[in-house]
Amino acid sequence: MGATNQFMASVAATVPGALFAFQVRPDGAWCFPYASPKLEEVVGVSPEVAQRDVNAAFARVHEADLPRLLETIRVAVAGTAPWEAMFRVNHPRKGLVWIEGRSEPVSADEGGRVWHGFMFDVTSRRSSEQRRATEHAVTRVLAQGRMLSEVAGEVLHAICEAEGWALGGIWVADDSGQTLRCAGTWAAPAYAESEVLAQTRDLAVGLGEGLPGRVWATGDALILPDIAGNAGYLRARTAAAAGLRSAAGFPIRDRGRVIGVLDCLSAHPIEPSRELRETFLVVGSLLGQFIARTAAQEELHRFVALNPSVLYALRITPTKLRFFWVSENLEAMTGYSPAEAAHGNWWLDHLHPEDRERVLAANPKPYTMEHQVLEFRFRRRDGKYLWLRDEKRLLRDSHGQPSVVIGAWSDVTERVQLEAQLRQAQKMEAIGLLSGGIAHDFNNLLGAILGNARLATMDLDPAHPAAECLEEILRAGQRAASLVRQILAFARQDRRERHPVDLWHLVEESVRLLRPSLSPGVELRIALVGERPRLTADETQMQQVVLNLITNAVQALRGAPGVIRVEMAAVDLEGEEASVHPDLRPGRFVRLRVSDTGEGMDESTLERVFEPFFTTKPQGQGTGLGLSVVHGIVKAHQGAILVSSRLRVGSTFDVYLPETVSESPAGGVGKGIEFGRPDADPRGRG
Repeated sequence: MGATNQFMASVAATVPGALFAFQVRPDGAWCFPYASPKLEEVVGVSPEVAQRDVNAAFARVHEADLPRLLETIRVAVAGTAPWEAMFRVNHPRKGLVWIEGRSEPVSADEGGRVWHGFMFDVTSRRSSEQRRATEHAVTRVLAQGRMLSEVAGEVLHAICEAEGWALGGIWVADDSGQTLRCAGTWAAPAYAESEVLAQTRDLAVGLGEGLPGRVWATGDALILPDIAGNAGYLRARTAAAAGLRSAAGFPIRDRGRVIGVLDCLSAHPIEPSRELRETFLVVGSLLGQFIARTAAQEELHRFVALNPSVLYALRITPTKLRFFWVSENLEAMTGYSPAEAAHGNWWLDHLHPEDRERVLAANPKPYTMEHQVLEFRFRRRDGKYLWLRDEKRLLRDSHGQPSVVIGAWSDVTERVQLEAQLRQAQKMEAIGLLSGGIAHDFNNLLGAILGNARLATMDLDPAHPAAECLEEILRAGQRAASLVRQILAFARQDRRERHPVDLWHLVEESVRLLRPSLSPGVELRIALVGERPRLTADETQMQQVVLNLITNAVQALRGAPGVIRVEMAAVDLEGEEASVHPDLRPGRFVRLRVSDTGEGMDESTLERVFEPFFTTKPQGQGTGLGLSVVHGIVKAHQGAILVSSRLRVGSTFDVYLPETVSESPAGGVGKGIEFGRPDADPRGRG
């Protein structure tokens, strides 16, 4: 071996790194017959010590890498094969360093095998590779995460494992902006139950306090090679108890502003280096962007949660506008998820057929409108249509070309309905004034006709041929007078005295009158919810309301089998409930509801349902005054009438009349006592 050792010594003088000879003796023992002087620089063990005690060299190997290193040697020895390995050693001066070793086997003169090879310190290369891997791992974790609390542990794991550090924490400023608090930690298994980890999680620091506070204050990275001797390190006692020697802190920045700190602890000295600072400059920037982005997303989620409008963003293409983001409250408004909105012609397919052409014409291709407001009907998942107010604005790219459209949908269904109701009320008011004036003039003419006809009848012999003609004139005049009274009731100019009325008694009486005339298969159901409510009204007019509504429901069935329901209850209308009709105010009302399972009405019919002389019946059947009279009577009693209907499903009329607050006369309406004359004509007088 002497000549071989001399040769290796001459080579070692010109080769970087440490040369060595590793021998397996015939008895199986391992030894270093030769090691160059640079072994101490590379591994931290002198050649003399390594030659004297092979275990002294292996004792320097990092405990996590030792089993794997020994296994590579056993495999090489068993197969008399080349040996190759990369491992870490705890250098007494350099701290943790990476070593790469290679060797080739040859036969030894005295028997056994000898592996001649070299070992290099590849810490710098390995660190660069690992830091690139760390940056990549951090980027990957942050790209997949949504909240810092979800990704902090994974980010710290990737960083600490790459650097050989024991534990770490991420600190961010709280809402006050005056205190840093730990947002997440990670620790190697040996430190998972340590007191220093618990202290890190619970610690809060101000500007300039402890390692995180000092980094926050200065904006510069800070490395403490010996935390035991650093009086400003707040976790020195618990860190020393866990065997941790050094610490490092790095700023987390967003657009140049320090918004947090990343700090780590190690059982080995952390050596300052340009590569380390550059790595954590990148990592700190990535974390800062993530924290700022997630904060903006949380703010957006809060804004969306508080905003009833659906926000969206559209990508402009040559042929259409394509959804690429929609706020999550889309589902609450339409029943569809944001994912569904991103597919195909979802928006176009759900436009109301009557609005589609108008809306498409307002959206040119390619889209160039700077600002636009449209209103249209949109079909929900449940089949109902909403009125949406769509306001959008155009954003341009750096070249001034249209790029993105941002907008908001607002549900204006209630406003559109109220506007339609207001227009209807104004139209009915105008018709009422006109018809009331005509009815008054016509009534004066009828008075003259009927008066003179009666006088002529008294002067004429009953056997006279003209007597029958006069009787026919009187009968026609009385029918005309009845028609005039209906018109005046619609116009609310037929003022009558009002008394306490048992409306439920009128319902029961009307049902008794109408039930015998119902077609077979028609079921008439009545229900009183709670006690009988109190009402001050004109009894005859109230019975006319009940009879007209039930008669209208019977006629809606068109002789086919079906169900008519009449329900009455006292209800409290709050602000939002009362807003469904311009004539309603918050308060307590008697609600009379008449519903049927008839043919129902379309929108155009609903718009005219209370107009006088409007009817869907064939010519000669009905006057078209039934519902208009109901409308006029209800309005005259400071009430309101609402109608809803669906084709082939049926219609519902809700009459709201103010409930009487004062106590009723003896017995009280609430106990079912009838008010009004017992001989009152159940058919009404007008």
